[in-house]
Order: sequence, then C-alpha cells, then structure tokens
Amino acid sequence: MAVTNVIGSVVPNAEQQKRIEDTAKQIAAELRPWGIILKPEDRSTFLKPRIGGEKLFDLLINLAEENSLNIATLPISDMKADVTVARAAEGIERELNVAQQLAADTRLAAYGEAWQAFLGYYGVLSSMASRDPDLAKRLGPITDFMSRRRVKPAPEKPE
Repeated sequence: MAVTNVIGSVVPNAEQQKRIEDTAKQIAAELRPWGIILKPEDRSTFLKPRIGGEKLFDLLINLAEENSLNIATLPISDMKADVTVARAAEGIERELNVAQQLAADTRLAAYGEAWQAFLGYYGVLSSMASRDPDLAKRLGPITDFMSRRRVKPAPEKPE
C-alpha cells in the first residue's frame, strides 16, 4: 500500500476552527431574515426557469414597465424583488458551494490518510500485542472494533 500525505501539513488550531465555524453560523444568521429553508416535498412545487431564462428577467421587467403593464396578481415590483433575492442567493450559494466542497474534500482526504496510518499502526501494535498481554488488553477496544463486520450506512432519503 502506497503511503500518501496530501493533507495535514497545515493544521488549524482550535481558535481558527472555532472562528471559521462561527463565521459559517454568522452567514446562516444573516441569510435567515430574507432566506427560506423549504421542506423537501415543497422543493419540487416551485417552477424552475428554463436554462438561460433568468438572463431575460431584466428585459421583461423593463418592457413591462415601459408599457405600464402590471398584472394585479403578479405585481412587477414583486418580480423585481424576487430577482434581486435570487441573484443575491445565487452569488452566496456559489461561494458557499466552493467552501462546502473544500471542507468536504479536506475531511475526506484527512480521514482517509488518518485511516491509512491507523491501519498501519494497528497492524504493528497487533503483532506486538501477541507478546505483550498488557498491550493486548489496552488494544482490546480497537481489536473488537476491527473484528466486527462493516456496517453499511443507511441510504440517504432523496430531497
């Protein structure tokens, strides 16, 4: 097995980690007044613009205003507000997606490398434990864990 080490040369301290987590919480708090979290069953009920359709919103709004058109049940002011909110959320979502992918890939790589090292050290310690009863006893929780069958995670429910 080839040893890899692509992560872990720079380790955040507890203060840095807390600051980043607090920043993420602050972003969520700032979004709450004008954002929404939909129930999974509600996500499919909203119309989705055709690809590229969102680029035509401004043109349609301008034409409606130039022609003094305002549908009572669909006020142009509401459409303008929705477009403004959507564009704000889109920009934030884009940046958060980068941050989410960075965090997820970092977690995956770090746990993967840690597991690789864990397996290497476990193998050596297991071998040593066969000649050291005290070490064998202290290694017991790990040995018990490693002797159990792998548990497959439950499938995620679609949103």
